[in-house]
Amino acid sequence: MGLCDPRARAGIWRYATHLLRELAALPECEVVACEPGGSAYLQLALAYLRSAGNGGGLRALPAQPLLMLNQLIWYGTRMAGRRLQSRASRNKALNMSSPTSFRATNARANTTGEFTQSEIIIDSGGSINPGIRGAGLLQRMLRATGRLQPADLGRCNIFHTPFDGIAEVTKGVPGLVRFITMHDLIPLLRPEWTPKPVQENQRAAMASIADDDWVLCDSEYTRHDFLNYKRHHRPEQVRTVHLAAGEEFLPCSDEPRIAEVRRKCGIPEGAEYFLTLCTLEPRKNLAAVIRALAAVVQQGNTPGLHLVLAGPSVFSAEQIYEVAEASALRKRLIFTGHIPDEELAPLYSGALGFVYLSLFEGFGLPPLEAMKCGTPVITSDVTSIPEVVGDAAIQVNPHDLDALAGAMLRVYKDSELRREMSRKSIERAKLFSWRKCAEDTFQAYRTAAWA
Repeated sequence: MGLCDPRARAGIWRYATHLLRELAALPECEVVACEPGGSAYLQLALAYLRSAGNGGGLRALPAQPLLMLNQLIWYGTRMAGRRLQSRASRNKALNMSSPTSFRATNARANTTGEFTQSEIIIDSGGSINPGIRGAGLLQRMLRATGRLQPADLGRCNIFHTPFDGIAEVTKGVPGLVRFITMHDLIPLLRPEWTPKPVQENQRAAMASIADDDWVLCDSEYTRHDFLNYKRHHRPEQVRTVHLAAGEEFLPCSDEPRIAEVRRKCGIPEGAEYFLTLCTLEPRKNLAAVIRALAAVVQQGNTPGLHLVLAGPSVFSAEQIYEVAEASALRKRLIFTGHIPDEELAPLYSGALGFVYLSLFEGFGLPPLEAMKCGTPVITSDVTSIPEVVGDAAIQVNPHDLDALAGAMLRVYKDSELRREMSRKSIERAKLFSWRKCAEDTFQAYRTAAWA
């Protein structure tokens, strides 16, 4: 969906985007996209590559390559190097979820163990070079009625889907190890927070996981949830691989740029604000944040203090708007809708603090993005969030409005506290990177290949 709708470029989209790029940048990897259910999405991917007008190789794509989730797979990660020479040139990994049908430009091992540059399968015009190894596979997938076949997977040893279930076509392929990333189990554990189609989709995804498949989880919390749900799964084949905030999230000191973003969001000139950024849905507990702001205003002298609620409405957002309309502070609440990625760092950096009172997360990217921008964070002390923010944030019980209001008032009044939290936030965020995410993922591939 991220290809067609910028509002869909949330956590899973960021994961797929960055993991694809970073895996392709590893010297041992080469990546090609394909689609197991037919040619429709691949045709869309080729159209994107043609419109982008550069190369088709991963490193030639724009800074934010567009990915279609759910249906597309990354195909062909060579795991080269002396430790894996027992499998030599057939040692490849299959990775899922990119619409960009290309082999990434990167290094691969030749028979001597030295590295040479691989070639791009799809050129700048979107045409497949028939002289490149693997071109036949893509040609077959691009046929109007063609579908990925088990025979197409015979030269791979790993298949990885970063979202949705593992494709049926991968069953029974000799030597193929299957990977799936589980971001959270919210639709199964707390179905009241998700639409029925999402619940059905995750049930199908869980049903697609065999006992010998490998599972990557965004957090230790999600890993624990998965092992409790799939009690017979081998714990050693369920690994935690943390997500990260992208390099676009940095402290912004460009005051004109911050002022420009403030104007776009409707934030009054000179007004101070707390920011919350998420999809507008019950699980995010935004009604409690609105009520906490009212308590802050009642407790202290807070002229001009606003709450900026950024993000699109996705599921049962009506109650949030009802609470906002009923609030005596309605004029201090600013709903911005979707914020483009390039405007997020200025928006984070201009805030007094970032408030994230979610009731359940599988990881929690927004607090980490805010911390990387040096913004003080006040967040929930439940599920995976403490694992992400550590002691760099103020953690509160998401059901304790007095605790939240007290934390917000402290951050509002105490500039020295804000400076210290900003420093600790930036240091904490350094522990997470998309390169490390890719390296940990690739290490799991190595372990599985040798298992």
